[in-house]
Amino acid sequence: MKKKLLLIGLIVAAISSQAFATDWPGFGKDIVVRVGHLNADGLLDIYVQQKTKIVPIMLDDLTIPIPLRPQVGEFVLQQNSVGEFSLVSNLTNAAKQAVKTWAINSAIKVITRDLNIDGAIDVLLGNVGASIPGGKNVIIFASLGNYAPPSVVKNVDAALDQFITDVGSFSDNPNYYQSGVYEVCWIVYIRTLHYDPYTDEYYYSNDPYLYCEERFDPSGFSIPAINFLNTFVPVANSGGIVAQRRRPSRSRSSYETCLESNSSGARWKMAAT
Repeated sequence: MKKKLLLIGLIVAAISSQAFATDWPGFGKDIVVRVGHLNADGLLDIYVQQKTKIVPIMLDDLTIPIPLRPQVGEFVLQQNSVGEFSLVSNLTNAAKQAVKTWAINSAIKVITRDLNIDGAIDVLLGNVGASIPGGKNVIIFASLGNYAPPSVVKNVDAALDQFITDVGSFSDNPNYYQSGVYEVCWIVYIRTLHYDPYTDEYYYSNDPYLYCEERFDPSGFSIPAINFLNTFVPVANSGGIVAQRRRPSRSRSSYETCLESNSSGARWKMAAT
C-alpha cells in the first residue's frame, strides 16, 4: 500500500512540478513541423508539434514512464494572403487532433534559442518559402508562463532578416564588418621648426603630413544590428564594431615633397641662440 501511495505521489509530482521539466522554460528541442489547412482559405498553415517528454521514475525494480506535457501551449501559425503568419491558440479539441494528422515537413528548418534573452527558449522557423510559396520565415517567442501559448509571433521581413544575418555572421566571424571599412587620407600642413646646418639658422615652414582615417560605411548592413552589437557585445576599439583611428605619417614621402611646392607656407628665419 505504501509503495502504491509513493508511486501515485511521484506521478503527481512529475506531472505538476517543474522539478522534472526541462532546464529552461519555453520550447524543447524535439519539435516536428506539420503543414496543412486550418481553415478553407486555400493557404497552407503551420503546426509546430512539440514532442512529449518521457521521464522514467524508478520504483524498486520497476521503471515507470511518465509523459510530461510540453511547456508551451498548442497553437497554429495561420497564413494570410501576403505570406505572413498569425498566432491561433484557441484551438478546439477537434482542431488539436486534426493538426496532428497534417503532413510532416522536414524542409522547414527549426532553430531553438533564447532569441530575445528573456530566459525562455524561442523558435525560429527558416526556409519556409521553399515549402510554402510566398511564406515568410517566422520567430515564435515563448511565454515565460508554463503551458501558455507563445507570447509573440514575428514574421521575418527583409529588415529583420538582415538583422539576424548580421548578428549571426558577426558571431561566427568577428571580421564580418570589415567589408564596410574604407580609408580616407588627406594632407595637413603643420608649421614645423627646422634647423639648417649650412647657415646655422632655424626656420619655420608649413610642411605637409599625410593623415589617414578608417571609416565605416553602414549601407548594406542592418543599423539596428550594429546598435545592438555595440550595446551588448564587448568588442575592442572602445566598444565599437568599427572604430575610427588616425594614423599620422611623419615620413616625408615623394608625394608630400611634390605637394610642398604648392604650400603657401614661407620660411621664417630666426637667429640661432
